[in-house]
Amino acid sequence: MSRTWYQINETCWDCGSPIGDPHAGGCDVARCELTGMQRISCSSVERVNHSCGDALHDGFWPGDLAAASLGFWTYWDGAEWQTCAPTHPRAMPDLNRLSRDARWHPVYQVWVNK
Repeated sequence: MSRTWYQINETCWDCGSPIGDPHAGGCDVARCELTGMQRISCSSVERVNHSCGDALHDGFWPGDLAAASLGFWTYWDGAEWQTCAPTHPRAMPDLNRLSRDARWHPVYQVWVNK
């Protein structure tokens, strides 16, 4: 997917919710407020013990701001993802590293280093 990571999207890519509004049910972009992961992927077993909440659309792809703030950057070299500095001309937030090297803090609703 080619996108400029820092570009604000006035409406959600999937459900069309405007900035500040909750994502619609079944939205692929919405994140679970308890786990930080994709809300639509929360299994029914997990949902027995929690509500995923009503995540609001903030204009950014989920995880981009967190990965950038934690210094997790990558680019695609045509064969594989490469770690890079934020100054690399094709740098984008490394969401794979975010899920591997950070953990979701459900109380504060932020990703933090492990």
